[in-house]
Amino acid sequence: MIMQNVQDTTPEAKKDKPVEKHTGSKLAFAAAFATVGAKISTIGTAIDAADLLRDEPTFKEKMKLLFSRKIVAKLEERKIEHIPEEYKRFGQVIKKPPVGVELNAMFKTVKWTMITGIVGTVAGAAIGWVRGEKAGSAKNIVKHPIKAVKAVFGFSEPLDDNAQPITQASAQEAPATAKAAQAQDAPADEKSSPNWQARMAKNATQQAETSRSM
Repeated sequence: MIMQNVQDTTPEAKKDKPVEKHTGSKLAFAAAFATVGAKISTIGTAIDAADLLRDEPTFKEKMKLLFSRKIVAKLEERKIEHIPEEYKRFGQVIKKPPVGVELNAMFKTVKWTMITGIVGTVAGAAIGWVRGEKAGSAKNIVKHPIKAVKAVFGFSEPLDDNAQPITQASAQEAPATAKAAQAQDAPADEKSSPNWQARMAKNATQQAETSRSM
């Protein structure tokens, strides 16, 4: 039992454990997709400021207001309306409210902006993490950015660590080659293991019993 425990902690035993690959590229695309996903908060802002946008005569003017600093100032004015009277006078804040009170007023003002921003960021990061592995090594993003982006979005085959496309045939061939190599190395490794020695001793005992019965 002690010999088995010692063997399981050796570097050779650790080689069999799966290693997370392409973490760098997955992190890079997770961050990029999270940034893009955060832009969805604009939809929430349009919901929060629907009455303000309604006053604009044309769609072009509505979009111009939505993506301007003017909408931020108007929403800031609305936030003040949700702050208790004890912290303001004549519609102006004269005493900074506690953080909880200010956050509550902000949430009531831009609730959908915050919700869509958080959802978009989380969803974008998750998609980037899952799809980022298709770009291969993180160095592909720097050396071959167009190929990496195409692979992530599914416009081309996934890339290996050298920015070469991984075809379906090569992907199926790689596990078979690895299994063949492992099968060739297995006997040499097993001979030094207690389990192999135990099996050999058991076989020898069974053969001796068979010989005696005959």
